Amino acid sequence: MGDKAGISSSLSNLGLVALSQNDYPMARTLIEESLALSRETGDKWGIAISLSNLEAVALLQGDYATARAMGEECRALCQEMDDQSTLAYALFGLGMVELVEDHSAAQELLLHSLRLRQEIGEQREQTSCLIGLAALALRGGNPRRAAQLLGAVEAALHTLQAVMDAVDQHFYASTLTTTRAQLGEATFQATWAEGEKMTLEEVVQLALQETS
Repeated sequence: MGDKAGISSSLSNLGLVALSQNDYPMARTLIEESLALSRETGDKWGIAISLSNLEAVALLQGDYATARAMGEECRALCQEMDDQSTLAYALFGLGMVELVEDHSAAQELLLHSLRLRQEIGEQREQTSCLIGLAALALRGGNPRRAAQLLGAVEAALHTLQAVMDAVDQHFYASTLTTTRAQLGEATFQATWAEGEKMTLEEVVQLALQETS
């Protein structure tokens, strides 16, 4: 039908399928094609979605310069369109870039994303921010807090009957392994259980209050 917007959307979704299968080169190729079509047609929303998806791919590839560039362009475009949902994705990705590069802006970006997702009511996406904050707590020398947050994430996902996306899985797994090793199994399990008892609303509110 010559529907370039539809083609672009399909390419972006296929890229996310490849990303979920850990085929990062294919994911990047497909989403870059999607971005090019959206730029060609001037579809700002399509551009923002593709930029956000490319930010995720680059982050998992360890290409932090590209992830930052995609995230910053996406953030500016979302602010122009007042697209709060995609903006939250961009901010989360930028926060994770700052985290892996040990920059102090990580916390502010992750909390901004969390607040937006709370306001919008995107519950599954709030767990992404909590995973980021758990990784940040671990890097800050607080593995107990990391374990609590990860326990809360696991409980929330079970309640929501939801699963993690590729970026979440990557940081969840690495944070979990290091946290368990630092705490020891007994302390880890006890602290994890504390987080499991908290509702998503409780742990999000606590995270925002602790850093306000």
